[in-house]
Amino acid sequence: MSEYLITREGQEVGTYSISQIQDGLKSGHLKSSDWGWQEGMENWKALSDIANPSGGLPKPSNAISSPLSAPVKRPAEFRAPDGINPYAAPVANIDITGAGGSVPPLVVLELKGTRFWVRLLSLFMWLGVVVMVGFVVINILFSGAIAQASGTASLGSAYVIGTTIGYGLMTLLALYPTLRLTKYASKITSLVRTRSYADLTAALSEQRRFWKFYGVIALIYLTFIILAVVAAAVFMPKNFKLPTGGSDSPPSAQQSMELPGR
Repeated sequence: MSEYLITREGQEVGTYSISQIQDGLKSGHLKSSDWGWQEGMENWKALSDIANPSGGLPKPSNAISSPLSAPVKRPAEFRAPDGINPYAAPVANIDITGAGGSVPPLVVLELKGTRFWVRLLSLFMWLGVVVMVGFVVINILFSGAIAQASGTASLGSAYVIGTTIGYGLMTLLALYPTLRLTKYASKITSLVRTRSYADLTAALSEQRRFWKFYGVIALIYLTFIILAVVAAAVFMPKNFKLPTGGSDSPPSAQQSMELPGR
């Protein structure tokens, strides 16, 4: 497929096929004011003219495959526009600085496909947070009746304080990842609208914080398990034995039928 050499403000952007030029103009990666040229053309053309199928583009016989593998030749009678240097060093096609440019459409499409599931999961998590907040409120308002029903009335205010703190910690542990997931979905929505690298970075940042939180929780949980196993091995009595079915087994049917004194 024929490719066009694209330049912008005296710098070479790269070589693109006609379909890539059309996609680049739609995404904003390429500009309609950029210049394009390929072997066989008599003059440089703006990309807006090249992307137009009715523009009557020439059919060159020897189109370059890469500006690095074959020299770009321009016609002798051609005078390049002011500020355009077709022999300038190539520059990267993708803006990795975050200062400008647009996120590729396929990247936006993949994140857009996850937005529904992210919002659904965050909704379930918000319901869980509301339920736990309800437990805290009920525990404070009806602590006496709950303690009486559970047989812990003798503990008094200690029971109320302890259970309230416990439910409160559970609520906080659920609230943080819920907020991160909600913001992740919101950043995806912004990315779909703007297709900017700033919104992409913000969305990935919220995703990183969400998984980092659960990674830390998993490490803490694993640490407690290891400590419990070590403590059991260290403090377990040396003469401790698991119960077996030896002498404590019930008498057999034949033994139970024997008469006393026999």
